[in-house]
Amino acid sequence: MSGLTVGISNLELFIVLKTFPMICLKMGDSGAFWLYSAVCFAAIFLTLVFVPETKGKSLEDIEKYFGYKESLHVSPYLTPRMSPALSPAYPRLSLQFTL
Repeated sequence: MSGLTVGISNLELFIVLKTFPMICLKMGDSGAFWLYSAVCFAAIFLTLVFVPETKGKSLEDIEKYFGYKESLHVSPYLTPRMSPALSPAYPRLSLQFTL
C-alpha cells in the first residue's frame, strides 16, 4: 500500500504543479491559495465523516468491523422476476456465486 500511496501523492503533486500558474493568472495569488485551502478543508471534512474511529477499540473489534462480508448472489435477473434457474430446462443456472 505504501507504493500506491506514494504514487497517488506524486500524481497530486503533478496536478498542483501544472495547475498553479494557470490558477494564479485567473484568480490571483491569494485566490489560488484560498482555493487550495478549501480543497484541504474539504478533505479534512470527508475524512472525519467517512473514516471510522478506532480509538479505544480492541483489535478484535476492528477486525470484526472491517471483516464483515455480505453474501451477494450474482444474477442477471431482477429479484421479483422468476429466474430461469428455477426451471428444469436450465439446471446449470442454479449455481450461485458469493463475492
